[in-house]
Amino acid sequence: MARHHGGFACSIYDCSAVRLPANPENVPAFAFPIRWADGLAVSQSATDGTWTWAGHAGKGMQRSLLMRLNLVLLSRFLLAVCAIIIPISAWLFAPVDTVILSCLFGWVLLALAVIDFRSLLLPDPLTLAAALLGALMVATTRPNDWLEHLIGGVAGYLVLFLVETVYLRLRGRDGLGRGDAKLLGAIGLWVGWTRLPDVLLLASLTGLLAALTANRLLKKELSASTPVAFGPWLALAGWISWLAGPLLVPSV
Repeated sequence: MARHHGGFACSIYDCSAVRLPANPENVPAFAFPIRWADGLAVSQSATDGTWTWAGHAGKGMQRSLLMRLNLVLLSRFLLAVCAIIIPISAWLFAPVDTVILSCLFGWVLLALAVIDFRSLLLPDPLTLAAALLGALMVATTRPNDWLEHLIGGVAGYLVLFLVETVYLRLRGRDGLGRGDAKLLGAIGLWVGWTRLPDVLLLASLTGLLAALTANRLLKKELSASTPVAFGPWLALAGWISWLAGPLLVPSV
């Protein structure tokens, strides 16, 4: 049952990570119809110990889409590892409902990170899903702390919204996307306002380190106008902050 659940979740993740960022008319075409069960078949093969790479799926796929699907498959492997390790470790410290919601939150964050990394977009349906999961987590596991988490959601959105607005006024161009503000707002619902500084600091440091590393490896100068995805680092920081804080600290 666990492996069927994992295959289903990964199939949904694949669809969201590949299809959500693009308009329907811009999605690369296949030479053959692809059903929802095809994604499950690839997931099932992974659980059986054999990998079916997207590059072997058919000649009708365009090369760019193959690269995207292979990236998704690699991310899905990490997702499967996390889906096994995190619940086992968190089970020792957190209630079952918190663990389940946390896994769903992690899947959504991973999909958002992959999408933003390759397309500089954070789809509203996924950020909304993260926010709704946060609200559900608060309502079911921390009803007495609802105000702290509500303030975290509002403050998270407003902080990056103000940064975006001020930068646009001063520089005349966008410095942050509105999706970043929405994502931090969703993360704020999960971690509360007291942990928002930790999330922003960790996201900024990891994003800067990644940019410097890419600059060195690619041997290409990054200018102030070079677009850099901030969403993956917000997602990573939010996930780490959640795991290191409320999830792994027993409630009193």
